[in-house]
Formats: sequence, structure tokens, C-alpha cells
Amino acid sequence: MSIKKLSTSDTVKTRCSGCEEVQDHAVIAILDEETVQIQCSACECVQEYERTPVKRPLVKPAPAKKAPARSKADPKAAEKKEWVLLRPNMNVAHAVAYQMDGSYSNKALLLHSAFGLGLVTRVAGPHKVEVLFESGKKLLRCH
Repeated sequence: MSIKKLSTSDTVKTRCSGCEEVQDHAVIAILDEETVQIQCSACECVQEYERTPVKRPLVKPAPAKKAPARSKADPKAAEKKEWVLLRPNMNVAHAVAYQMDGSYSNKALLLHSAFGLGLVTRVAGPHKVEVLFESGKKLLRCH
């Protein structure tokens, strides 16, 4: 572990032996490569500051866990397949126009101005619903 060598123009943050607070200290003298004299910016107390690297125990990284094998199926393809299966049972006459301040329940039919006919597949939170459209699933805001 390499440590940056300090010079008299540097500032270090450490606990002051005078005011016993963590303060900025100005480097005022370099005595050897590891010890410097510093002066507290708050109480102007002068003290020695030894820069010794902290030796941390070597910790072996945990063996990498293998992620479960994922299906190679395209999620959009699965959504399109779901749409093809559900579409014949959807009656456009029962669809309500989507509005952001509307309230929707599971399996409600919506008519969206950009995405077209859609089916609410789940309520995703107090102000969101997941809707299956022909183009795929979309998360929409609601009341």
C-alpha cells in the first residue's frame, strides 16, 4: 500500500490532542518520512502525526455464486404470446378510456390513446397499474 508523501503545504484531518476534536491540521514540519509535525487550525496546538499505513487483514473473497440459469426466451415474445391468447376474450365495447387520474382494477379493459386496447394485468402500487397491450406490458400511472 503506497501512501502519499506529505509536504509542508498539505492539510490532514485528525483528532487534535489539544481540543480533542477532529480538525484540519496544517503540516508545519517533516521530521522523517513517516512523522510530521502538525498544527491544529482551531486551537493552534502543535503535535506529531505519524503516518503509518493501516494493515487490514487479508480477506479472501467469497466464491462467486452462480446465477440460476435464465430462460433464453425473449420477454417481449412472451408478452406477445399472452396478448394473442387473451385478445379473443376482450370486448372493445367494455373498454374505458385511460386517464391518469382514473382508478383501475385487475382485468379491467382500457383504451389508451397511444397504445390502443389494453388489459390491466396487475395493480403495481397505490398509483400504478401494469397493462398488457399488443406492443407489450406498460406501467401506467393512475389514481
